[in-house]
Amino acid sequence: MFPSESGISELDSDDFYGPDYRSTVHTIKTVLKYMEEKGLSLAQLFDSILYGDPDCTTDHACRRHRTTFFQEISLPQLLVRIMKNSGPNGPKVKLVEWMTEYLMGILDEEIARTVPHLHAGEVSVEKILELDFQELWKWMEDPRMGLIGQLAFSRSHHANYLQQAFSLFFKADGLSSKANILLDHLSITMSDTWQNELIDTLSDREMERVRNCILH
Repeated sequence: MFPSESGISELDSDDFYGPDYRSTVHTIKTVLKYMEEKGLSLAQLFDSILYGDPDCTTDHACRRHRTTFFQEISLPQLLVRIMKNSGPNGPKVKLVEWMTEYLMGILDEEIARTVPHLHAGEVSVEKILELDFQELWKWMEDPRMGLIGQLAFSRSHHANYLQQAFSLFFKADGLSSKANILLDHLSITMSDTWQNELIDTLSDREMERVRNCILH
């Protein structure tokens, strides 16, 4: 069942044809028989008319029928019928494989576009101290942003803006090394070594400021 908010859930029902449905089986059988006589299979017909044959793609009559086809049929409804009525070895399996591969391709492209925006650049104390956690929490109110950050970081460890911020926050809040190792594996924080080096750097910097204040 599709989610109701998608606007497609009503297609997942047995009432595909509506109250005015009239069987076309006899007409279809006549057409199929004629196609057999012409040596044309149903697969060849759809493949050719739907952009698989250059001549059919540009032919005026084919273009007109193709346009009418897309205007008269609901592609989501057609896909639902295929998904619902095909067996375990039917087209449903290949359709799901294709949809998964297609969606993963889109996701990969979107993550690739996101990576530069999450690139924190070279680590420096100044950049760490400039982190605006209040702004960060507002941004993270959308749970999808955290997931995008994790996926981007798993693709490129240079996309570590969120991970640097979380590492500093969790370390300051007393997160244990073992807990951070888990969060690091989940692409939520930087490594434990990175955290410790950052804290040491910040500590050394503050001690230097204290010494300067005492001496001057």
